[in-house]
Amino acid sequence: MDARVLARELASAADVPAGMARYEAERREATAAVVRANRAMHRDGGRSPRELARVTDTYRQATGSDVRALNTRASLTPA
Repeated sequence: MDARVLARELASAADVPAGMARYEAERREATAAVVRANRAMHRDGGRSPRELARVTDTYRQATGSDVRALNTRASLTPA
C-alpha cells in the first residue's frame, strides 16, 4: 500500500523532496494506525486462536492490508 502511494506522489510531484513531503502527509495517519494496531496485538500475552484471528482481522482492517482488497485496487501511478 505504501509503495503505491509513494510511486504516485513521486510521479506527480515537481521534485523528489516535494513528492516525499506529500507522501508523508498522505501516509501519516495510516502509519499511526499500523503502530496502534501492532501495539494492541502485543499488549497482552497468551491469546486463544479465536482471539488471535480477531486481532489479525482488526490489524488488517486498520492497516488496509487485506490481500483481496489490495489486489483489486487500480494503479495510482499515471499511465
